[in-house]
Amino acid sequence: MPDSTPNYSSASLTNPLIQINSTSVTTMFSDRLDMTNADVILRSADGKEFRAHKGILSVASPVFSNMFTFPQPPSPEPSSLPIVDMCETGNVLDEFLRCIYPVPRPVVKDLGMLEALVAAEKKYETEVITKLVGSWLVAPEILKEDPLRVYAIARTSKDLRDQARVAAKWSPAPALMILFTLPR
Repeated sequence: MPDSTPNYSSASLTNPLIQINSTSVTTMFSDRLDMTNADVILRSADGKEFRAHKGILSVASPVFSNMFTFPQPPSPEPSSLPIVDMCETGNVLDEFLRCIYPVPRPVVKDLGMLEALVAAEKKYETEVITKLVGSWLVAPEILKEDPLRVYAIARTSKDLRDQARVAAKWSPAPALMILFTLPR
């Protein structure tokens, strides 16, 4: 059975599922997910709109859960969904949603995207993204590409210390290993 998991490399960060209409750019992060019953729109920093579900976002992130408990400002149009403006770009938000929704998970191999996902994980406290990014950071092809950058990305999260240790061992700079001999 062929693997249906999307594989993203630095050469393919564009999303083939982007649909452009006359009023906005909407990125559908899965053609397998019916978004007709969405109850919120997440708008990226670059204007891409993602129809999402408050329930799924709330289960994945205590930050979203708390956000949705506050009264929401009225929508400009009575029939439209509430819009949450996000600081993340459309590509990052697309990967973020693929990680937390019950859809085939991406395999991210771009260090820039991994770094952005770690930043989003810290902001929204999404444990599932920590686990996914942690597994991607220690993939041999990622470690071979740039072990020092992997180390730096992993050190930005207290939950990725083990991955930082692995990256330090792959590094040509043996001084990194000294960091792990000091008391914690």
